[in-house]
Amino acid sequence: RAQAKREMEERAAALEEERRVLKEETRRKKEEDKRLARAESKRKLEEEAAALEEGRRALEQEAKRQKKEAEKLARAQAKREMEERAAALEEERRVLKEETRRKKEEDERLAREESRRKFEKEANTLEKERQELALEARKRKQEAENLAREKAKRRREEETVTFEERRELARKARRRK
Repeated sequence: RAQAKREMEERAAALEEERRVLKEETRRKKEEDKRLARAESKRKLEEEAAALEEGRRALEQEAKRQKKEAEKLARAQAKREMEERAAALEEERRVLKEETRRKKEEDERLAREESRRKFEKEANTLEKERQELALEARKRKQEAENLAREKAKRRREEETVTFEERRELARKARRRK
């Protein structure tokens, strides 16, 4: 039993040592991975910076080349531009004239539409008022009919009362005799 216990303890100690070693290795591996990732990230950034610098230099050279080309073209183009500007101004005048005509037509069309909308709105308002007045007239007619019926009913009741009063008076007169 003592032997078995010792073996169990030794196995437990070995397992614990193995677990500690694995933990340490995992920690080291993590740190190494982080270091490698940082190094890779730094390398990529440096590559990007170099590529950007190369691009900037290329753009600078292209800009210089284009500037020279532009100056050369500018001299040859000055005359052409003057002629084109004159033609463009003439075209612009023609376009403005056409746009003015179109705008006038559109304004007239919009004015007609607005006028029609106002007319329809007014017609709708008048129709609504007519319907409201008709409803009011029906209500008043109904009220007048109700009052007339009530009046007739009251008159009948009064006549009935009067007839009953006369009968009562006649009965009293008969008793007195």
